[in-house]
Amino acid sequence: MRDAYTTNEIADAFEVSVKNAIKRARREGWQSRPRAGRGGGHEWLVSSMPEKTRLTLAARVCTSQHQP
Repeated sequence: MRDAYTTNEIADAFEVSVKNAIKRARREGWQSRPRAGRGGGHEWLVSSMPEKTRLTLAARVCTSQHQP
C-alpha cells in the first residue's frame, strides 16, 4: 500500500463521488500534500486517516489490484 492516494483513487476505492471523498477527508481531518504532475490537486496521506478508514482502504486497494 502506498503512503498517499489522490482524491480520484479514494473515491474509486470507496465507491463514492469525488465530492463525497473530499467531504469525508475534511470531516475525518485527513492531511494532504500537493500532488506533483499534470492537473495538480492533492494526495491524501494514509498516515493521517483514522485506523478504520486505513484498514478499509487497504482491503479495497489490495482486492482491486488482484482482480483479473
